Amino acid sequence: MLLISDNAMSGINNQRSGGTFLGNKIRTNITGIVAIPNDDYRIFMSINSDNIIVGTGINESNLISGNKKMGILINGDRNKVINNKIGVDISGTSKIPNEGIGVYFAGEYNEIGDGTAAGRNIISGNASNGVTFQGGGTEYSTILNNYIGVDITGLNPLGNDLSGIVSQGSFVTIKDNVISANGGSGISTNGVNEFIIQGNNIGVDANGENDLGNLSSGLAGSHNGSTIGGRGTGEPNIIVNNDVSGIYLFSGVDNQVISNSIYNNGNLGISWAFLVPTTNDNLDLDTGTNNRQNYPIIDTSCYEVNNLNVQGSFNSEANKSYYVELFKNESTVTGSIDPSDFGEGQELLGSVIITTDGNGDASFIFTHSTMVSMGDYILSTATECTRRPSGCRRMDKRYKLY
Repeated sequence: MLLISDNAMSGINNQRSGGTFLGNKIRTNITGIVAIPNDDYRIFMSINSDNIIVGTGINESNLISGNKKMGILINGDRNKVINNKIGVDISGTSKIPNEGIGVYFAGEYNEIGDGTAAGRNIISGNASNGVTFQGGGTEYSTILNNYIGVDITGLNPLGNDLSGIVSQGSFVTIKDNVISANGGSGISTNGVNEFIIQGNNIGVDANGENDLGNLSSGLAGSHNGSTIGGRGTGEPNIIVNNDVSGIYLFSGVDNQVISNSIYNNGNLGISWAFLVPTTNDNLDLDTGTNNRQNYPIIDTSCYEVNNLNVQGSFNSEANKSYYVELFKNESTVTGSIDPSDFGEGQELLGSVIITTDGNGDASFIFTHSTMVSMGDYILSTATECTRRPSGCRRMDKRYKLY
């Protein structure tokens, strides 16, 4: 183990490939609870690849905190950052902020976390973003099973001052992270293509229970062809308690937003370019973010003998198939219904597939054996089936059970 502190420049400036860094305290004293900052970046890897900043056990974890700029800056491909504490003390329960971004990557096939609890990074308490992937050359990188904005238990807030994750590029996977209590959005993107964002807790603790909302939206940015959520086990995100929208997409098309639990956010659950609901139009000819996909209308909903029966109608492009997903929002949940009379989707009940006729019209009947209470709200979304990925989805006006 090395103690690397109080340097005029970088603590480690590695300009070669194939290095491994284990068990260092970079920026603190030997106890790991007092900052003795390096004046430049914590670990700086310039135009190099195939390095590992890793700890496979408690004694091998790098502690990278208290630096005057970024914690880690890597320019290169196929680097791995696994089982590190970045912006926190040795216990992972208190902040020792890096004064810049926690982890900054510019390169392809880089990995932050390996998808296991043992390989999880704690990236919290930094004075800027937790993680930044910058530039068009960040393709095929992954951010897996990290705690970003919370402590080592995943239950308590240790937010980064700005967003949890900021990313550009294409084909990046962000999966199974806790991204909460940050000063900006949980995830912020700009002009990205075909991201996969699945299984994350955004605005809530690791157990999906306590309010640890981000101070802007859960996810905000511009996307093309991205998948947010999914129908497979562990793929839906939990996006709750954020101060603005759950998901706020400024621009882009062909984004698939499916099966997520989105509720108790300050604005709409899903916003397309505006923080107000868009309106349906005949044959869905309008354009804009996700082509401003029309939403289903719930005409009737009743609950008898533990069976929920919903009937609805839909108009969109002619002769196309759509998934209609139905959600329940408990009446006791704060923000169940937006003042606009649109809602969010707390619990997915199920889906039906419908096909529009030559006039763009379709109807649906949904029956489900479920426990609902009088006063709960039933909501619906639509996703076009044939587009890859599917077209948009958004919250319908609520239908309250009486």
